[in-house]
Amino acid sequence: MIESQVSATHPCNITVSPPLQVAQTPVDYRSYAVYSCVPGYLLVGDSKRECLNGATLDGVEPTCALIYCPDLSATSPLSVSVSNLTYAFNGVATYTCVIGYYLSGSSTRLCQADGTWSGSRPTCSIVTCPSLTPTSPLAVNVSEYTYISNGVATYTCATGYSMTGSNQRTCQVDGTWSGSEPTCSIVTCPLLSVTSPLSVSALNITYNSDVTYSCEIGYFLSGFDTRTCQSDGSWSESEPTCSLVTCPALSTTFPLSVNAPNITYNSIATYYCATSHYLLGSNSSTCQADGTWSGPEPSCSVVTCPSLSTTFPLSVSAQALSYDSNASYVCATGFRVNGTNTRTCQSDGIWSDVEPFCTPITCPTITPPINGQVNFPSGFGVGGEAVFGCNPGYILSDDRTATCTVAGTWNITRPSCLYHGMICFICLFELLFLL
Repeated sequence: MIESQVSATHPCNITVSPPLQVAQTPVDYRSYAVYSCVPGYLLVGDSKRECLNGATLDGVEPTCALIYCPDLSATSPLSVSVSNLTYAFNGVATYTCVIGYYLSGSSTRLCQADGTWSGSRPTCSIVTCPSLTPTSPLAVNVSEYTYISNGVATYTCATGYSMTGSNQRTCQVDGTWSGSEPTCSIVTCPLLSVTSPLSVSALNITYNSDVTYSCEIGYFLSGFDTRTCQSDGSWSESEPTCSLVTCPALSTTFPLSVNAPNITYNSIATYYCATSHYLLGSNSSTCQADGTWSGPEPSCSVVTCPSLSTTFPLSVSAQALSYDSNASYVCATGFRVNGTNTRTCQSDGIWSDVEPFCTPITCPTITPPINGQVNFPSGFGVGGEAVFGCNPGYILSDDRTATCTVAGTWNITRPSCLYHGMICFICLFELLFLL
């Protein structure tokens, strides 16, 4: 009990110097002091000491040893150097490449608290100049694309072009080509001049360009119509000439005939057919710039009109379909023709006038006789009947039935109704009046 009281009032006081450090101080009796080192140092000895009676610690105080990273080595073209020539904690290693190479990765590494170097060792890659892709007519031939191999690019121009600028470039240490890309200038041919009727179209007079020759209307070209600017700056072929255009003479056979007073360019030949024939095709042809007559030769054909057809009640009779023949139209019984009943085949192969049409023949209505009546059971058309009748006490003076004729009239006059048993003077008067 007395020992506990003494210890409790006398804890262990601990004093250390960096890089050694202790977790806490003072430390109570029978408690442990825990030691450690600052980053970059390694603890040598026990990390714990017990506080004993008398405020003393058991064992020996540990020490701190500086942490070192392993040596670094590199082979050409890579080299490495360490700051202050020390490999201790926080030391910096710097990598470089020899001329003609570039560094891939970080150029520095740091010695860490655990004795390892940060990151990984970089590598050296050969400095390479980019591919060269000139456009035609410029071309390039590259011996090497690296600086250490003394890469050289040699330029050339296509045939018909001349170079402006240096024809060589070298691959430099920074991976770029020296100088600038040269250019190619195209060869130019002399201007062309011609006299009428010859003309020339020259949109361009540079190498490989074409010029086109043409003649005025009424002339045709003799020679090449196209010339090309050559690589030596001269035009190919020779200049063409223009000759007057003429068309061949025209001849025909009966029934076709032609009138062609002139056969030079733009002259017109006129074709005709004999009487009762019509022309198939164009009636004229023009002498064209190429020395040919326009269009095909027409032909002659006998004039005929198309067959005629009708529907009931109209019918047609045409003994022939040739020019100047006639077609006659008639209507069936009970119908009359409306329009012309005759059409003629004309010189253009078309029938004259228009097709007539048929209308039904009808008889007029009839007023019933006095004291009688009339009915039309079969209508008013041809053959239709009017049936008469009388009131009681009266009789008909004539036939009781009238028929409609093709003339559109009734075949009898209207009968009268007579008083039965004696002559009805009023009816007789009416009958005489109607007659």
